[in-house]
Amino acid sequence: MRYYQLKIISNKNKKGHLLQHLFLNFFSPGEKPATETATVQPAPMPVQQRVTACSCPQPSFVNRAGWNCPQGAWNPSNTSVTHLIVHHSAGGNTSSDWGAVVLSIWNFHTGTNGYSDIGYNWLIAPDGTVYEGRYKSSTDDVSGAHFCGFNGNTMGVCMMGTYTSQTVTAAAKNSLIRLLAWKACQRSIDPLATSFHAGSNTIINNVSGHRQGCATECPGNMLYADLPGIRTSVQSYSDNGCILTAVPEIDGLEEFSVSPNPANGVVYMKLKLNNVKKLQYNILGADGKLLYASPEQAATGVLLQEINAFRSLPAATYYIQLRINDQVITKQIIRH
Repeated sequence: MRYYQLKIISNKNKKGHLLQHLFLNFFSPGEKPATETATVQPAPMPVQQRVTACSCPQPSFVNRAGWNCPQGAWNPSNTSVTHLIVHHSAGGNTSSDWGAVVLSIWNFHTGTNGYSDIGYNWLIAPDGTVYEGRYKSSTDDVSGAHFCGFNGNTMGVCMMGTYTSQTVTAAAKNSLIRLLAWKACQRSIDPLATSFHAGSNTIINNVSGHRQGCATECPGNMLYADLPGIRTSVQSYSDNGCILTAVPEIDGLEEFSVSPNPANGVVYMKLKLNNVKKLQYNILGADGKLLYASPEQAATGVLLQEINAFRSLPAATYYIQLRINDQVITKQIIRH
């Protein structure tokens, strides 16, 4: 687009000029330099920053050069992340160039809002691509501009698009789960818990929506309503050895739990299905070897079933692999 028109209709029934100031911010985010850095895999985390209890890797991402950020290195404020904040951009849900959309957000944040950089630490496109947001210097934990002025101790993730009446795509949700799990592992954050957030002086979920900081529609009603399931998926993903197949979108499955965990031999599997499904489960060893395969059955509603084959297994780490129609979900379980 090279031209646009702006039409202003004033109130002709009143005297005087009602419009006193007009500000337009127009730019072309799609203009790219001759060279562009492609999607990159992050370097390994320094040993001293690793958390031994969990080792979910940082997802691959497009760095700032990859979305043509015009801003060079600077010195942002470092922080200690204790809370993970989810946003939506309140923009379009489709684009032929999501990197250009990230650049447009940077332009709005710096040129209109007056921020020193893009406000979010990370951004995720509907196709699942993760984009690096605010510049990082010596640490992954830098303070952004995204949580109602209470930005300390937070990491902000923006889901690009509007999720007031539309759900996040499966690809974007899986990227969000992997990104949150990486940071939760790195900083020993319990994704299912609530804790005190010093900046806002309130107790909030460790994985929170933007609206838990102030009055805002962000991250949209549909995405906000999905946060409890996302928190559970982050925990499941971490528990299952950071295996992405542990958190697929399975139609009709509302609940899947294996308890107690750890167990001494008696293990129950609980499912909640909103329609009839074909079920079959396997028990796998830590090396992925099949140890037991159950017969197939049909089920709907709430199912509570003991996994009898688990009684005879020695102490070790195992995986319960549940097959629902043609989709698979996996949970880790420890046998004492």
